[in-house]
Parts: sequence; structure tokens; C-alpha cells
Amino acid sequence: MPTYDYRCKDCGELTIVVHGLKEKLENCFYCSSTNVFKTIAPFSAKTENTQEHRFRIYQEQGLKDLERFHKDDNFAANITGYGDEGSAERMRKHLKEMQDRNEKSRKSLKKEE
Repeated sequence: MPTYDYRCKDCGELTIVVHGLKEKLENCFYCSSTNVFKTIAPFSAKTENTQEHRFRIYQEQGLKDLERFHKDDNFAANITGYGDEGSAERMRKHLKEMQDRNEKSRKSLKKEE
């Protein structure tokens, strides 16, 4: 549902309300006045290109996986195919190498811009 900003002409208070398109705020939440009107809420947007988006998604997933590897040896064993105790440590090393490569890629992308 959309968010709307209403301003009261009597008390001057701003009220933020979530409701449907056909609904309207009838009374001010602060003074109960019926003298309220919708205001235009400021907003901003940032876009990213496809490479940045893909990199961000991979990075976020990698961090989630890394956290899980630190906590769960069975998870690391399932991913690596190794059933021994050292599998989590090997995967942590592998993830660190991947993060280093990703960081180098990010730096090279910034240089190209």
C-alpha cells in the first residue's frame, strides 16, 4: 500500500499514513481537525548498472555463506564434498580467495569509470 503525508492546516503537524488509493485521512491525529491536506513527499532514487547489481548480490550471498561456514561444519562439508573436520577451514580459505578476487575486480571497474 502507498504511503501518504498529510499536513494539518490548524496545528501544522505532519502525519504519515499508509492506506489505499481511494482512502483519505479524515481527521488530524494530533488535534482531530478535519482541515488536513495531502503533501508531496520528497524522495530520491539511486540506480546501479547490471555489473554493480550482480556484484552486490554475489557479495551479499558470499558474506551470508561465509558466516554460515564459520558456524556449521556440516554445511561446509556438504558444499565441498569433504566429510572431515577440516572441510570448513578449506572452504573459509577458498571464500577468502574469492573475496580478494572480487575486491580486485571492483577496483578495476572503478578505474575504468
